[in-house]
Amino acid sequence: MAFEIAIQPIALIDVDETVSRYESELKGLGNKFLQSLSSTLEKIKTNPYLYTSITNEVRRALVKNFPYKVLFTIEAETVIVAVVHFGRSKRYLSRRMK
Repeated sequence: MAFEIAIQPIALIDVDETVSRYESELKGLGNKFLQSLSSTLEKIKTNPYLYTSITNEVRRALVKNFPYKVLFTIEAETVIVAVVHFGRSKRYLSRRMK
């Protein structure tokens, strides 16, 4: 059974900004980030329970080849997602997952 993915609107803004920044650094790098992120989301969708729990409710998946992680909670058959850079503080992360 595949889960549904619900990406927080603020996470979509973060992803767009990240893609733009990577594209400005090197043409095509933003697209590579999107492909890697998409692959990570598909794997989460298939089996979210494979990923490490970082709190009682929040799990983490790493985005291959990029310093980003996908944080998510599982609610019924929906996975709620935030996409964040490794350098973000725990306080920032806890606010994002609410």
